[in-house]
Amino acid sequence: MTKAWIAAALLICMAPAVPLRAGPPSDAGRIPPPRPRGPSFDISQFSDEQFPATTAVTVRHIEITQGIQDIDHNVVILAGRRTFARVYFDVTTPGGWGQVNGQLTVVAPNGTPTTINSYASISVMSQWNGDANLELKRSWDGMGLLFEIPAAAASVGQLTVNLTNPTDMYSAGAAIPCANCATVTRTVAVA
Repeated sequence: MTKAWIAAALLICMAPAVPLRAGPPSDAGRIPPPRPRGPSFDISQFSDEQFPATTAVTVRHIEITQGIQDIDHNVVILAGRRTFARVYFDVTTPGGWGQVNGQLTVVAPNGTPTTINSYASISVMSQWNGDANLELKRSWDGMGLLFEIPAAAASVGQLTVNLTNPTDMYSAGAAIPCANCATVTRTVAVA
């Protein structure tokens, strides 16, 4: 290799790949990031005079899932896999919003009931009530109470769950009246 060849190779390596330009960067050809999608809310429905308490809940939907589930429960639940329940509900909140927690009663195929706590409390808003917002609630993990079903309860047979003991986190865990907690259940066949 000659000295000229080495010098040419060094110049090529040190030259910038793109010609340098003065001024601000150009947005030409740049794809903007997608707009965030998710739950929105109207802050005009919030009250500064009202305490953010939840005074009543109504169970709207209970879903049992192992990661994927449709609203009609057409996806089969299999024994031996981690199983979760998600509970969605409508709320009465004089201040427009609140923080709710709860417990779930799980009846295993052998008939043994177990009460479990939700993983965490969730923020709720009365403006998210109604069937029209059920798909929105299902698409965002923080909009429904999440419970892990004990492995022993998710064995082959019929598994039944229902929400019990909803509590208001802004009122030191006070019980919230529930119009239909005792009557709304979800029963699935575990294969």
